[in-house]
Amino acid sequence: MGISQVCGKGAVARRLVLCTAAAGVAAMGLAAPAAAEKFDQRIAVDCPKPYSQNCPPRKGIEVPTWGPLFVTFTADPGPRQCAPIRARIFIDGKEWGSNVVWPGQNDGGYFIQASPGKHLIEVQADGVLGGCNTGSMSGWAGTLHVENNEDALNGATP
Repeated sequence: MGISQVCGKGAVARRLVLCTAAAGVAAMGLAAPAAAEKFDQRIAVDCPKPYSQNCPPRKGIEVPTWGPLFVTFTADPGPRQCAPIRARIFIDGKEWGSNVVWPGQNDGGYFIQASPGKHLIEVQADGVLGGCNTGSMSGWAGTLHVENNEDALNGATP
């Protein structure tokens, strides 16, 4: 039975409900999934005292997706970031992976098969001996880059 047949017969209330439902189902079938997007979040963290190699605050961004995610962290170059760090990537509060990054370098990126919906992507840093780090760190900074959907399939792109 077609929409015109259902909408053309019966009580007014029944026609209104059936026509509205049919139109909604048709619209859902035609709706395109969310577009691929790229997100960049600049992050700067001052570690709590007493300074150590562990800097517990996690910072990040919430991103929507209906497909995969590609996540990468790039440490700031220069004076503020003068030592390597272990960049730890979290998705929805669970650690996904970590890698040591030097100032100006990135962690190589992570391809994550995520379920549809919004996900919180965060980074936390631990100090690594080297550069100006002689046993503790007072802060870190960098950029968290996230690509979703089709963009994630290509890996990191500007």
